[in-house]
Amino acid sequence: MSKSRAYCAINVQSVCVQSGPWEDLSSRPQGHAVHVGVDVSKAELQVVLRWSDGTFQRPICANNPGQIGVLVKMLKCIGEG
Repeated sequence: MSKSRAYCAINVQSVCVQSGPWEDLSSRPQGHAVHVGVDVSKAELQVVLRWSDGTFQRPICANNPGQIGVLVKMLKCIGEG
């Protein structure tokens, strides 16, 4: 039996583009509020972004605590938009 998943999380490091906008998030809906869901464990955080129009991004994972700073930077970038 195949263990395929309907979706898989991407690492927060791979979401960031060299000194620019967040690649996966560049097509986010404009003018809509965004809600952030976070699942926290000892080893990692799983984050899902959902816009008020009902669209959402693939889950983003960040190592806990090593990548929390990168995750915060990503969320600040989204907040500025």
